[in-house]
Formats: sequence, structure tokens, C-alpha cells
Amino acid sequence: MVQQGMKIKSKKCKYAMVRDQIIACILERNLPDGSQLPPEAELMDMLNVARNTVRTALELLVAEGIVVKRSGHPCVINRKAIAEAPAPRQIAWIDVESSVSSNPVYFEIFRAVTEESVRRNIRVNYVSLLSEEMMQSYLLVEHNYSGTIFNAPKSFLTSGFLEKLKTKQLVLLDPSDFKLPYRMVGTDNYAGASKAINYLIEQGHRKIVFMGIAPTFSSYAPFGERLRGYRDTMDAAGLKRLELFSESVDVYCNIKPFLAAHHNIINGADAIFAISDMLALTLLTIVPQLGFRIPEDISLIGFDGIMHSEFVVPSLTTVRQPFEEIARMTLEIILDSDGNSSGTESNPCQIEPDLRLGGTVIKRK
Repeated sequence: MVQQGMKIKSKKCKYAMVRDQIIACILERNLPDGSQLPPEAELMDMLNVARNTVRTALELLVAEGIVVKRSGHPCVINRKAIAEAPAPRQIAWIDVESSVSSNPVYFEIFRAVTEESVRRNIRVNYVSLLSEEMMQSYLLVEHNYSGTIFNAPKSFLTSGFLEKLKTKQLVLLDPSDFKLPYRMVGTDNYAGASKAINYLIEQGHRKIVFMGIAPTFSSYAPFGERLRGYRDTMDAAGLKRLELFSESVDVYCNIKPFLAAHHNIINGADAIFAISDMLALTLLTIVPQLGFRIPEDISLIGFDGIMHSEFVVPSLTTVRQPFEEIARMTLEIILDSDGNSSGTESNPCQIEPDLRLGGTVIKRK
């Protein structure tokens, strides 16, 4: 029996960490073959994790044959399977700007990659490269990884570091530049923007404002694709473009005076398509302060589908990026046994997003 002393040291544990801790405890305590694991409720208390986390960890152990599950009975340990279990492959997720912790989009992609990796018995190691010394240190241990996932700004991707990597199993996520000679996986931002505008048109909107942040379009290609999708869809519908760009990336902090200065554009609009959910959520708070109700006066739609957009009132209508499919495709490329993941064939891989309906869009007459 696994005893009460078994604890997870970090509350940030995921399914793989719970799985590893259960196996480690079995080995440390030399529990014999056929020993019973405690019920899920006891494991939750012992490991200080949620029921779903314990349940998923047990499902992994059952799939690997390490635990035998019998209906109506406690799970039983199979020691032989532990000895035969292969060591999980390792993949490096490289981050140079702490994007996973600061950017909710990268957090969602990282979460999806981690969960998909667990199902494939793969371990994802988060590697932060904040200095030249850290980059050089990573090159020394690169051979330990089956593949590498990058989310990095354009300036870093052109710095020469990638050319020093020996791995062919390299994928750039959410690329800032589509012309780089590497395999890329991300969202079809053009299709997502077109889907958003077509939906607004179907709901009776005709004066749709596109709002973005001007400096980001030169450094981040997906934003340019969202703008192109807006323009082409408006043109195809015979509608006049209404574009509003802030020249400062600090617009989030000073959006009210910016909107007040363009009151004439907002006053004539019946919908706003924001370049991102973060901008849309800011607008959801500020636009009513200028005397316009959302969605009664102006409908609002964002882009990304981050978790925050579900927990506001009204919930945000948004184009949700296909985080789970991005994760699956990324791992498929990295684990390609033929080693064909380098080069530009079928590059970039752009996955069409879905429209998630919320309460910020209404049908107009």
C-alpha cells in the first residue's frame, strides 16, 4: 500500500509528474507485485492534486501496464512492467522572453503540448535562454532531446543560434516570420479573421472597425494576416473598411484617451474586431465608459480564445486558436521517424481556428 508520506513537492505538478511520483514511491518503498494502490480520493490528498489529475495519471499507468485496473476493486501494481517501461523521450521547449508565463496564448499552447506529450509518454522540458551563456550551455546538452520546439521573437530567430543546432526535429510555433527556412506550426490567422468578419456580416453588421496596434504589424506576421483577412472579407462584401491603429504599444494603459480622440469612428460603428483578445478585453471595459453599450450599441469580437475571455461578463465572442491541434501537429513533426521535419515542404502548417460565440455580439436588424 502506498503510504501517507508520499507528497508532490510542487503544486505545479501535471499528469506526468503524478505518474512519475507514484512509480518512484513504489520503487522507494519496494512495494511487492500485486500490492494495491489507494483509492483516487486518498491519492488526491496524498499528492495534493485534483481528481482529474490523479485519474489521468492512473490511466497512463494502466495503459503502460504498470497498474492493473479491475472494476470495483483497487488498482494493483505490476512490478514487471515498471522494469520494462522505456524511459520517456524528452523534447525541449525553448523560450527566450518568458513568453509562456507572460503571454496567455503561449501558455495555452504550452499546456496543450504538455498534455499531448503525456499521452505519448514524452517529457517536455521548459528551457529559458535569457543570456548567451545559457544558449551555449543548451548546445552542450542538445543531444539529450528528441526534438526542439521554439517560440521566439523575430530578432532572436535571425540571430544565428538556430543554425548551431544539430537537430533536424525543430518546429517554430506561432512564427513571427513565415519566410524562415524551418518547419512552422500555427494558426491560419487569415481564415480566422475572415470567419469573424463573415459572422458579423451575417448578424447584420455593416460598419465594422478593425482595431490594432501599428508597431506589431512589422514584427509579427500573424497580425498582418488578420488585417489582410479583414480587408479582403470587407472588400468582397462591398463594405467600407474602418481601420483604427494605435501608434503606441502602450495603448492598453492609455486606451481611453486614444478612443476618445477617435470618437467619430467609434460613434459610427456597429462592431469592433480587435486584433487580440487582450485588446478586446480592454475595450470591453473602456468602451462603455465612453457611452457605448456592448453589445447593444457596438458588438465586439476578439482573436485568440484565451481562457480569460470566458470569464468576463458578457463572455467574449472570439476566434479561438486551435491549441490542441497545434500541439498534436507539432509532436507529429518532431517524432517523424524519417527525420523529414527540416526544410520547407508543406511549410508553414497553418490550422484553421474556430469561432467561439459569447455574449458580445448580437444580431442587428
